[in-house]
Amino acid sequence: FDSGGRVTAELNSANTTTFTVEPEPALSQPTAGSPDEGLIIRDDPSVPTATYSVATGLSGAPILAVQAGPGLTHFFDAPTTNFWLAGATEMTQGQVLPRVTSAQDLVQGSTWTSIAGISFPSGVTSVTATLDASLQWKVQED
Repeated sequence: FDSGGRVTAELNSANTTTFTVEPEPALSQPTAGSPDEGLIIRDDPSVPTATYSVATGLSGAPILAVQAGPGLTHFFDAPTTNFWLAGATEMTQGQVLPRVTSAQDLVQGSTWTSIAGISFPSGVTSVTATLDASLQWKVQED
């Protein structure tokens, strides 16, 4: 998945953007939208069916992509999204990972060295994760 454009979003203050294709594909500057528990991408009515995708990402890499289409609204629900942080010995950037529903899914037949679930309780929009010398993740709310 190669990103054609990016905008920086914040759950509580700038969580809504519009995807347009005229005069060229672009995302608008994010504004505050409702509900503020997630990220919202609204597709302009001019967006053709089955041509573009929109996604949320972390650190410039997509984490969840969906098909864009005319007049669609995509809601990425941060409080109910499960985030997993993993370290591995044999991964390449851009490698597609299997669908994960538990830490056990990541462990089976993999080269993972450490795994941690990341959650965002109500009111928490930022965490810091640090990998220590024993290859264990320490996750703290900011």
